[in-house]
Amino acid sequence: MEISEDSGLEKSRVALLGALFLMAWLFLQPARAENAGESGNNRMTVKFKSNCASCHGTDGAGTPLGKSMNAPDLRSAEVQKHSDAELAEIIANGKKDMPSFKKSLTEDQIRGLVQYVRELAKNKAPE
Repeated sequence: MEISEDSGLEKSRVALLGALFLMAWLFLQPARAENAGESGNNRMTVKFKSNCASCHGTDGAGTPLGKSMNAPDLRSAEVQKHSDAELAEIIANGKKDMPSFKKSLTEDQIRGLVQYVRELAKNKAPE
């Protein structure tokens, strides 16, 4: 009788452990799906569009909302003259009407956005 109780207890432990692994695997799937097959630049495009484009526009030139708040053209010499560290600080801590993103973006993501802003300037059409 004791053998079957131990066997039942062991089966319960295995089932519980299996359920925990399954829950952990399911929990991690959205993060994997978000990053699967995307290059670093594509991830930064997504981050830029979801965090910055409402004011700065998808090309960095600015939207009507952003312009009404004096958000600068990210492709401009005025913005591009800042060092990477200065741009990262602005993104992290905000400036004037721009909110802080240090709680919603990692340091790596902020550095990636700085590089993305640099790329916007390279893609700017000549005036």
